[in-house]
Amino acid sequence: MNRQLDIPTRHRAIKVLKDLIEYPFHYTIQDLASLSDVSKDTIRDDMEGIRNAGFETTFDKNYRYAVIYSKPLEYIKQMLFLSDAEYEQIKEALQASKTQNSTITKTLQKLESIYDYTKYGNQTISKVYLKKINFLEKAKLDKQKVKLLNYRSTNSKISKDRIVEVFHISAKEDTIQAFDPEHNETRIFRISRFERIEQLDEDWENEGKHHVLHPDIFGIVSKNTKHVHIKIGLGALNALLDRYPLAKAYTLPSADELDIHELECKVNANYIGLTNYLLGNYDHIIEIIEPQELIDLLNEKIKNMRF
Repeated sequence: MNRQLDIPTRHRAIKVLKDLIEYPFHYTIQDLASLSDVSKDTIRDDMEGIRNAGFETTFDKNYRYAVIYSKPLEYIKQMLFLSDAEYEQIKEALQASKTQNSTITKTLQKLESIYDYTKYGNQTISKVYLKKINFLEKAKLDKQKVKLLNYRSTNSKISKDRIVEVFHISAKEDTIQAFDPEHNETRIFRISRFERIEQLDEDWENEGKHHVLHPDIFGIVSKNTKHVHIKIGLGALNALLDRYPLAKAYTLPSADELDIHELECKVNANYIGLTNYLLGNYDHIIEIIEPQELIDLLNEKIKNMRF
């Protein structure tokens, strides 16, 4: 007989599944264990439960895990949001049930909470943004190229149309990963930086080159990385996790200092993103433990500031 999982265990397993779906090939077993503050054996049990539920998992050469696209995954994606009509139909069915007990009452409360959440999300994310996501998802499903109209590039400092093959979408991070035929490589684009999207009647030609990139916590992909170790206060912690959720896996409470956290991870060798974060939250940065190169770079930036 299968043992019934307790509620905390089920919640953790669902969170593990969510992390693997949102960030494929990003987390190792140790990363997932650190995120949930449990042992690696506990996460392995969670992974077994996920597989028993019908989800297939795989890992890359660095043992970073992902969920293989499957029917259960498609079902979850279809169930993410409730329309007004769906909400009313489910609510009416529950209210009309002959068995009016505490279970029905709790289910109605959960339904209302879910609906309130989806309404809040729709208010927070503009309809234009949601349309972009829908167009991107359709083009990805159809395996056709898209034109990103008037994409604003930080590197080139110009706006122009970009024709790409979108194969990975992360609305949470405001990014897509797409193969760029013009440069013959995969690149990361911000969804908020193009005005509209146009699906072209052109099938993908480079699917064999579609490989998900693994950016650092600041969203920068680089072959050259540097290890950093920084002590931060609660203000800097909140700013870090609010804007860069991936940092959660690499930020832990200090072992000997109250309300102090330590960020320890690898970032791009040019410290893009990190320097802006540190300068913007300087009054909550406790100590840059390493590297000295980062300290020198910050001092140079401060010296060259013009007011």
